[in-house]
Amino acid sequence: MRPFHALTNHARIYLGVGSPSDFVFKAYREARAKTDLDRDKRIFWETLFRGENDAYVKMLENVFYGTFFLGAVPRLDIEKSLPRMELLIPAPTAYGTDPWPVARRHRDRLLVALQQNGFDVSAEHSMFKSDAAIDVLPRLLIRAHDTVKHWASDLLARVQEYVGYYLARYVSVKKFRGVKVRPFTRDELRLLYEQLKRERELQAGASNTPNMLEP
Repeated sequence: MRPFHALTNHARIYLGVGSPSDFVFKAYREARAKTDLDRDKRIFWETLFRGENDAYVKMLENVFYGTFFLGAVPRLDIEKSLPRMELLIPAPTAYGTDPWPVARRHRDRLLVALQQNGFDVSAEHSMFKSDAAIDVLPRLLIRAHDTVKHWASDLLARVQEYVGYYLARYVSVKKFRGVKVRPFTRDELRLLYEQLKRERELQAGASNTPNMLEP
């Protein structure tokens, strides 16, 4: 686990004395004192910089970046790498402070979530594109993805059966499953649409019934 300022260029000059954001306010005071400051820099310090509420300042003072490897998913016996977990820890970064109590709380919450929800390797996407990488997703998300695919396949089959039924009536063919149709011309599509529309209205029992085939 490393403080945010250790991930920036500030790590080269920070000596562990005072707040990690002191250099930012020093640069701010120096810029405000100059009369010949560059226009872009003046705009930044006078309009964009938000002082103690600046996002960069808050990250310098209150953010740690933590990582650990976790063997909590299947298929790790096929020369794949362990998944790396990354955490953003909201804890003071000043020298001498102890961020580990906060880090442990967030780490334990993540481990409980892993145990409750379960994770699995995705059977799609990019798991076979790299020998060193696998896609790990919550098991619930994978099940939802598979369910939607099943629904889409079932809906497609029903639409094909419905259209095939009407096409079979027009061409007087009893076996209409797997019917292949050449691309319709614009006029043919218009005629087919109008015919289906009329038949839908007749089936509904009234000519003024709302059209269910309107796109």
